[in-house]
Amino acid sequence: MGGKPLTGYHLFTFILPLIIFHAHFAMGTPWSVEGELMALAMYFAVCPLWDYFWFVLNPWYEGKFTKEDVWWHSKSIWILGLFPMDYLVGALVSLGFAVLATWWTSDSSLVIMHALTMLGFVIYTALLYLVAPLYHRWYRVMRESDDRSKVEMTHTLPPPAMHKLWDSEQLNREHHAPD
Repeated sequence: MGGKPLTGYHLFTFILPLIIFHAHFAMGTPWSVEGELMALAMYFAVCPLWDYFWFVLNPWYEGKFTKEDVWWHSKSIWILGLFPMDYLVGALVSLGFAVLATWWTSDSSLVIMHALTMLGFVIYTALLYLVAPLYHRWYRVMRESDDRSKVEMTHTLPPPAMHKLWDSEQLNREHHAPD
């Protein structure tokens, strides 16, 4: 984990995609070394994306995906100040599994298709980054009003304090408390 804490959330988010990328073996696709290597290649390609997409779509981190603002990535080496080395390692491990599958089968189309898939992920990531401000705006608008009082519910939680929800200084104090 590179000095980062392993939480229950992270354990779940490591295991869930691993299960998903192996699900086709439980649905009739015969297991093979090639299939296993390609499943692992996709797993290691998607996990860094999943992590990064959380930051892109989380309004709290809008414009704050930096080594200084993300404490759990602060111990990582950052590539050109844009993303942690962990993401690059995930991509390289992913390509490594695809290369192994190609070597195992002597089918160069495996690594070529995987590289094209990863290029597609890069394009998708760029598009997501461009539309994320629209999502952030929608997110904030959806939380400007609280309609829970109009619906009869039990155990209703109070509405969030909007001034605290977007108070970055308060959150920085809470998350960067001295040890």
